[in-house]
Amino acid sequence: AETGEPLSAQISFPGTELSPIVSDPQTGIYSIELDPGTYRIHCEKEGYRWKERVVSLKEKEEMIVDFALNKKPLVLITGKVIDNIDEKPIGANISIPNTEYKTISDPSTGIYKFQLPPGSYILHVEAEGYVPQDEPIIMKEGTPLVKDFRLKKIAKVGERIRLQNIYFDTGKATIRPESFPILDQVAEFLKANPKATVEIQGHTDSIGSDSYNMSLSQARAEAVRSYLITRHGIDPARLIARGYGETMPIAPNTSREGRAQNRRVEFVIIKTE
Repeated sequence: AETGEPLSAQISFPGTELSPIVSDPQTGIYSIELDPGTYRIHCEKEGYRWKERVVSLKEKEEMIVDFALNKKPLVLITGKVIDNIDEKPIGANISIPNTEYKTISDPSTGIYKFQLPPGSYILHVEAEGYVPQDEPIIMKEGTPLVKDFRLKKIAKVGERIRLQNIYFDTGKATIRPESFPILDQVAEFLKANPKATVEIQGHTDSIGSDSYNMSLSQARAEAVRSYLITRHGIDPARLIARGYGETMPIAPNTSREGRAQNRRVEFVIIKTE
């Protein structure tokens, strides 16, 4: 109605067994032969407000029934695309398949936004090096939608995922509850890469004897392995636990900060087939 341009819309006849017809996209014209009687004529097109008219036809009567459809107001969808483990922003392609609706998230912030007509859609998100993700969404008129995405990397042999926010009870291999969320994200990564085998590496600082640190790091790696198996059903054959003690520092052990960096768990992809 706003532009006067022809539309390809579906015309149906509720309360009858007549099959719906579609108006010509070039002209907007539709036609059908009907028996005399009273009919509800329903006209609809995605992204537009539907209209109905009730008409009574006499024998041999010709009637022109036009519909001027009004577009539904667009609704804002926004959100952020980040890595599911390190939470760094991702520049991703975001689209509604088989439509012209698409955008790109800002690689420096991960934020995206665009507008859609009210309706149900599948939002497709993809970025280089990540497993594509499809998410159903429902856009309600007058209600903006916030939808965030945590993409999982495609596993590559030799890739190392370093986690320094997995916490254990002091001197023990008991995982503290505040560590569960990041381990849950690792589990999601493993589920998105079902053929990947990883080595779970436990590392310590240099406080304590070599043998003590080696034993502690092994126990902690095994605790992480057990969590992924029991809580998330990851195949045990895909998880290899190995403790390295203080033998692989990534920072000097001469400061508190350096020792904190060295106390860590790493996941190394050793096989993807």
